[in-house]
Amino acid sequence: MVELRDDIILATNVRKNAYSKYSNYSVGAVLMTKNGRRYTGCNVENQGIQSICAEIVAFCKAISEGERDFERIVIVGGPKDKPAEKCLPCRIL
Repeated sequence: MVELRDDIILATNVRKNAYSKYSNYSVGAVLMTKNGRRYTGCNVENQGIQSICAEIVAFCKAISEGERDFERIVIVGGPKDKPAEKCLPCRIL
């Protein structure tokens, strides 16, 4: 599946934008809608209030653009200076 491989590469690339100052665990996500559009997200950590998961960022971007029907989500993560690996969502969506 070339599309899935492309999503893994895209999630790996967007992971580089993660702000993971506290955990040093960077995550990238790609959410694909049923109409084929893709929305990306990375984790954003902060001190004092709840951090934002990569998949939540991707969903918020999609919802704010009017999307409601989703096909799949690809999530990769790992320690910032290590290769990405598949990982589970941090929350039940």
